[in-house]
Amino acid sequence: MDVGKFKASRTRLVLWVLVPPLLAAVPAMGTYALRLRSQWELERVRKLSEVLPRLVRIQRQALVLVDDFEGSNAGAVRTEDGLISFLQATAEGATFMVDSLKVERGTSAGNAAQPVLVASLKGSGTFGSIQTFLGNAAIQQHLLSERSLQLFQTSSTHEEGLLRAEIVFELVIFDAAKTAVQGGRP
Repeated sequence: MDVGKFKASRTRLVLWVLVPPLLAAVPAMGTYALRLRSQWELERVRKLSEVLPRLVRIQRQALVLVDDFEGSNAGAVRTEDGLISFLQATAEGATFMVDSLKVERGTSAGNAAQPVLVASLKGSGTFGSIQTFLGNAAIQQHLLSERSLQLFQTSSTHEEGLLRAEIVFELVIFDAAKTAVQGGRP
């Protein structure tokens, strides 16, 4: 190689000195960036592998809890017709006279995401029979609660000791809660 060529052209000398290290540095920088990315990915996978078994265990425990609860609720009401039959039978057992009963699907007053059956009931009975009716309903259906209760004493019922009652019940539809625990799987 002729050194005179480099003395004559300063640009050629600068390129001859700088280009080889740059050509070596480009793949090295690419390799370094790839190594950093792989380390980040590895760290993310390690953290996920630490957390995932706990999440799976917690989900299994929740499913066991849900299954145990569902098993203890073997006689649970799940449909509109079932709720109507249950409320009429419970009222009959408490000597509470049901005048009208309407059931429809809706969402919970306390949690708008929770599906419920809403039963609007009007009837008459003594204070004791209304209290017995409400107590028996709550004992037999764990997911049934009273949204509202209004008692009226009219002139026609006052003489007989009867009260008019307007009750709104909420029954949580448990199958939807179980689906939520299972992560959307039916």
